[in-house]
Amino acid sequence: SILMSFSSNGARGSKIYLSIGRPPLHMYAKRAQDLLKKGDYQGAADAAQSGLDEDPRDADLWNLKGAALRSLGLVHEAERCFAEALRLDPRDRASS
Repeated sequence: SILMSFSSNGARGSKIYLSIGRPPLHMYAKRAQDLLKKGDYQGAADAAQSGLDEDPRDADLWNLKGAALRSLGLVHEAERCFAEALRLDPRDRASS
């Protein structure tokens, strides 16, 4: 991953950061949420799984994957995702 900084006003200006490489985990969650809203449940499950491949400890991504799988009719797989989300974050009410 490469992180570059650009300044618009010399050394005192605001900076814009460009990251080349893997997207941050919240981007996977945002993508999965957007796809769920559009009804692209397989795409949402895939986006959540991509994030989980990076960090399998993200309870939000497990919840999103579970929601997508439930919408696909894959109830048992969805339940496993929700159970994992609760294991990782017992305070998470979205997966209960």
